[in-house]
Amino acid sequence: MGFAAFNAALARVAAKTGQPFKRVSARPPVASLPELQQLRDFDLIVVGMELWGYDLPAFQDLERLLGIRNNAAHPGTATPGLLDVQHFAKKVAERVFSTIK
Repeated sequence: MGFAAFNAALARVAAKTGQPFKRVSARPPVASLPELQQLRDFDLIVVGMELWGYDLPAFQDLERLLGIRNNAAHPGTATPGLLDVQHFAKKVAERVFSTIK
C-alpha cells in the first residue's frame, strides 16, 4: 500500500483521542522500511484498524496475542509455547493479506 497510505492512516490514528488510539506513540512520516521496522508492534496493529479496516474485537485479539508474544521473553510462571508466540504473526498476516487485493 506504500508509505503514503501508511502515513495517512497513522496521522488519522494520531488525531484520535479514544482508546486504543491515544496509546500510539508513533508519529508520521515513515519514509523507509528501517523506519517502519522501528515502530512498536502495538502501534502497527492500531494503525492496521485504519489501514486494513479491521474492528476493535479483531484489534483486541491481536493485542492479546502480542502480549503473549512479548511476555514469552520473560514468562515467569507462565509457559507460552511456540504456537502461542507464532499466533501473533499468523493473525497479523491474515488480517493484512486478506484485505490487500
